[in-house]
Amino acid sequence: MVDRNLGLSRVWATNLPPPRRVHQAGSALHYDETEDVAAIYNQAGDDYAVYADGDPTRLFAFDRLHGYADQRLWALLETKLADLRASGARSVTLLDAGCGPGTWLRRLVTRARAFGFTRITARGFDIAQEQIQQARFLARNLASLPGVNFTFEVADLTDPLPEADASIDITICL
Repeated sequence: MVDRNLGLSRVWATNLPPPRRVHQAGSALHYDETEDVAAIYNQAGDDYAVYADGDPTRLFAFDRLHGYADQRLWALLETKLADLRASGARSVTLLDAGCGPGTWLRRLVTRARAFGFTRITARGFDIAQEQIQQARFLARNLASLPGVNFTFEVADLTDPLPEADASIDITICL
């Protein structure tokens, strides 16, 4: 049986535009990788969430290609949330750098609410506009809940972050 997800990644890779040459320094060519990466994930569109995380309506299924690793990472993140709440924290600030369709941030916000956090600030950013649109769509119900400030925006991981040092409780970058 052929894994549909592996086939999708091959299709995305073969349909990409050729890299753009930015400049030549000595004998090495330098390409604008940022635009190429954005093009890959924009082209993937809605299918990337399924490829990377499975069914977007089953946040905690962890049954995809990297399910075991995702379970282990989730255990660490969930423990961190539980520890923050046990320390008496009632608010939490979350950042997902390179959030894609926002699955990990939606998991964190969902669990933070279950733990009883009353103020949740969550920001995700990614270089691909299509992924940000998908993240906004998938998070629309969570973003409308009282006490939840949920934002997604297009930004480059190589740019300086607007958050002040030590202002984020949990940061993920996958």
